[in-house]
Formats: sequence, structure tokens, C-alpha cells
Amino acid sequence: MATKNKTIVFITGANSGIGYETTRALAQSTRPYHVFLGSRSVDKGNQAVQGLQSDFRDTARSIEVVQIDVSSDDSINAAYEKVKQSPGYLDVVVNNAGMGC
Repeated sequence: MATKNKTIVFITGANSGIGYETTRALAQSTRPYHVFLGSRSVDKGNQAVQGLQSDFRDTARSIEVVQIDVSSDDSINAAYEKVKQSPGYLDVVVNNAGMGC
């Protein structure tokens, strides 16, 4: 994953709805972004990424799936460790995941 000179963004609940559309908007931007697409389901996250990558083939932006369930401390810690490994920081977090009451 090449993130040099890119704004690093993590979006929870990004495989559908508002999170997906936020990721889509960043993919359309002229600014270089690396988006961590947070999804409870890796399969659904990968489907979302495939759809976005087929629509936007520009190499200035990149999207990577991160499995995260915001209701699970273990899942949050695992996502943290993934980001910590590379690139080691975030510029923006969009805490979008919805939880039923």
C-alpha cells in the first residue's frame, strides 16, 4: 500500500449507505487519498472496494478493507493494529457505523 503524500482516512460502516457514499466522494476527488474502508464483513467490504475500483481506476487514490465491528473491543484493537503497522497514523476518521438499539 503506497500512502506517501496521501491523506489517510478511516471510515467505519463504509461498505454501504453514507459510509460508502463518503468513500465514493473521496475516490472522485482530485486529492490523493488512502481510505481504510471499515466493514464488519470482509466479504461485503471487498465487494464495495471492487465496485469503487471498477468505477475509479485512478492510481492517485487507494482503498483498503479493514474488518471492524465497533461494538467489539477486540475488533477495534485489531483494526488499530492494522493501521498502526502501516501507515501508522490517520489524518481523518469518519465514525459512521450504525448500531441498532
